Amino acid sequence: MRSLFAARAVVSFAAGILVVFNQGHYVAMSLPVLTIFGLGIALSQLAIALFGKRGLTAIESIPTAIISLSIGALAGLAAVQAPQATPNVVIQEFEWLVTGWALTSGAFELYLGRRAGFKSGLGRDWGILAALGLALGTALLVLETDRTTTVGLFVTYLMFSAVHLGLAAASPKPAVGNAPEAK
Repeated sequence: MRSLFAARAVVSFAAGILVVFNQGHYVAMSLPVLTIFGLGIALSQLAIALFGKRGLTAIESIPTAIISLSIGALAGLAAVQAPQATPNVVIQEFEWLVTGWALTSGAFELYLGRRAGFKSGLGRDWGILAALGLALGTALLVLETDRTTTVGLFVTYLMFSAVHLGLAAASPKPAVGNAPEAK
């Protein structure tokens, strides 16, 4: 899981940096960045599932990879059509795609956290990631957002998840058999 979390942290951080240091063209960059993010997450998860450790955890990352691949491909198709569309249409497409991705991947990550057990480190990491995704999707559904707020919420998610995933990937693995005994 460390390599999966590390790969997702790198992709999230890189996508967030692309938007943050874009000199105000965030509307034009929103769909290409979502494409990079979705495809980057999907390809890294599939590579780790295929070439990493075998077992149930590798198989469990496939649905999230498929969700991210779908959103990345749809964002890529929308980005191709973006030059003919108005900025409001581009942001509306971006908001729909981000909302759909955040809610579906957040729900699946919540399942993974519950399956691992929220009292375990891995379960807490999945739970925090699920909470971030579900909060993003819910905020985009509930709030009346303009284009700055929509892109800003997505970048906020990217940066918070990058920091969380980086810390989760760098945290020491608990030694098996060295757990303190309960008194």
